[in-house]
Amino acid sequence: MLKENDEARKEVNLDIWHKAGYDGEGINILLCDLNGTILPHMKEYCVSVDPEKKMVNEPKHNTYTAQVLHEALPKATIYVAPWTFSAKEIGEWLDANPGLIHLANVSLSSPVSSEYDVFKRHNIPVCCSSGNNSKRTKYGVSFPADLEWTIAVGAYNWADKGLYANDVVDYSNGGEALDAVSCTNIWVKTQEGNLLKYTGTSTSSPWGCGTLGAYLHWRLKNGLPTLGQSEAKTFIRENCIDIRTEGFDYDSGHGLFCLPKEIPKVEIPPKEVPMSTPYNRNIQALVIHHMGDGLPPERSILQRWNPYSYDYPEYDYGIEADGTIRTGRPLSIQGSHAISNKTPYNQRGYQWWNRNAIGVGLAGDFTLYPMPAAQFRALVTLVKRLMAEHGLTLDNVYPHGQVTYTDCPGCTYSKVPALTKGLWSYDEFEQAVLIEEEDDVLDVAVLLFTKEDYWAGVDVAARHNCAVFVRPAGNTVPPDAWHAKQLIVIGGPTTGHANEVLLSGNDKYDTAAAVAKYLG
Repeated sequence: MLKENDEARKEVNLDIWHKAGYDGEGINILLCDLNGTILPHMKEYCVSVDPEKKMVNEPKHNTYTAQVLHEALPKATIYVAPWTFSAKEIGEWLDANPGLIHLANVSLSSPVSSEYDVFKRHNIPVCCSSGNNSKRTKYGVSFPADLEWTIAVGAYNWADKGLYANDVVDYSNGGEALDAVSCTNIWVKTQEGNLLKYTGTSTSSPWGCGTLGAYLHWRLKNGLPTLGQSEAKTFIRENCIDIRTEGFDYDSGHGLFCLPKEIPKVEIPPKEVPMSTPYNRNIQALVIHHMGDGLPPERSILQRWNPYSYDYPEYDYGIEADGTIRTGRPLSIQGSHAISNKTPYNQRGYQWWNRNAIGVGLAGDFTLYPMPAAQFRALVTLVKRLMAEHGLTLDNVYPHGQVTYTDCPGCTYSKVPALTKGLWSYDEFEQAVLIEEEDDVLDVAVLLFTKEDYWAGVDVAARHNCAVFVRPAGNTVPPDAWHAKQLIVIGGPTTGHANEVLLSGNDKYDTAAAVAKYLG
């Protein structure tokens, strides 16, 4: 690293993170740029991705943006790709190497095209330069930085003492798509070995990308999952220092992106604690999740909510597309649905949410698909019942993305400001929870384990003048039965309904005896 960039590193707290060992080792960044050479001193950290042999033996734009990345994240591997010449082929290379690239940087402006969609498919965070045309209108940010899923980075002048010292540089494009600004005027080396101050949003974008990479290194080193696009965008927006006005503005976005001055601490759970450990949970919260696996809600949650083959599913309750509510992990077992590394919620402890909260999983990926109305209504009904059962309010109900860095459950949440264009609204959800029970909700329903329990069930239904349901395959509960204010279960195991009367035995004769006793 060049000592001339020490002050720039201090400006965004990279010096603190480097000193702690978060310098990018093991992080792979794809640099999509021009076709200039990789200079001899760069070969220890750069790898060429040049499927059509377009690279030339002279320095160009990419020669210097790669060095800027290295100055911010010195031990990262930078994959240098001549995107402007071989975008299609480089996209195919990405498809052939899934999981290799953690982050990408695009210090280019171009006509609108679909070539960048490969990054969306792989959910790779992409930092993009906002452009150098002095545009600060609503739509001033250049393509591809203006895409909803990319991270638009403008230029902040940390070095010069002139007109724009410690401010957004005049040429830096801004607008409603701008996420943040980062340092420009970073020193690099020429082919002759001379120092060159590299400027423009072409510099600020890789500097911001490298800064983000230090945080990603911390996550991976502490056993946390890699970053997706929404998580990365959220982290950047939530770690900005205001430059112009408080909050968001067209000039600086959310402000100067800086790493936290204090490196977060992660409580690592003891290895001897398996995911089926008995634990008497003291329920103080509900956390809402989606599967987030790229599949539609119609794919049953039974195929999705236990990917690691634990003794129990990750979620305590699951909700299908048709509104069917399934009972998963017992509340007498420690949860496995949420850890917390996001301030201020991480102050409660790494496993607090698994020990004190109920996890509700929704079949579907709501970054890609809308939530069916029946599923939404079932979620509202379940949350109401769990709130009543455990003495909770809406203040105790959290989207997963509020307590940790994730886009789960992939929707628009007023509580997660960075997620601004989701497919259903948390405000609408809160309003629905507050509405009184609908008139068409059954007061009482009878649920039979099998058709053999029919005659016993008919007697109970006649007593209450109510509907009778039979459990489908898989011991599911029909939505109308689950939504009933009281559910009388004839035969079979408990459903987990908040107001359940269980009349069951070892066989149909024991069940009939339990029903007879109930009827008196």
